[in-house]
Amino acid sequence: SACYQDIEKDFIKCGETQDSRKYLQQVSDAVFKHHHASIALKKPKESEWKIAGLDDTSYKGEEEIKEWKNFYLNSVEMEVLGAVENLVPTESGQLVIMLCEDRQVYAYDGEEMHLVALSLGEVFDSGLQYPGIKSFYRGECFKNMVRINLLEKEHQDLLRQAKPSFLSCLDSIKGASRTVTGGQV
Repeated sequence: SACYQDIEKDFIKCGETQDSRKYLQQVSDAVFKHHHASIALKKPKESEWKIAGLDDTSYKGEEEIKEWKNFYLNSVEMEVLGAVENLVPTESGQLVIMLCEDRQVYAYDGEEMHLVALSLGEVFDSGLQYPGIKSFYRGECFKNMVRINLLEKEHQDLLRQAKPSFLSCLDSIKGASRTVTGGQV
């Protein structure tokens, strides 16, 4: 079993690449290498990060990870890091933690997605902030789309209301044009 420093070194080393796809693959490799190892976290108090892939969490074989990618955050790629143990039970019984391509660490508690650390380094240095620095509810990534659709509808309504007045003005211009040109348009 690898010691804490070896695990930390392997995960932090992943951050040396700038390519987000390569980064997530390297993190996946580190998860595989240290599979089932546990690390004591500084926060939440008395909690542990059990390093594991999705199949070793309470969401094994579920479609939920697709939802995490598409309904909580804006279609990001992510790599499951494992689960946090020794917490007050969440709805699922586990707080699953993952790293996204933005290099920030998120956690899912059965109801919401939480931004719990700004980097993997922060996880090792100070633990996880749970509840999160920021929380995301299911469908939150679509809230701006709804607003855009509302603005489009308001725009169409405004055009519909202004159309009669606009056409009337055009008719007046055409009428004035016929008078000036002697009836030819």
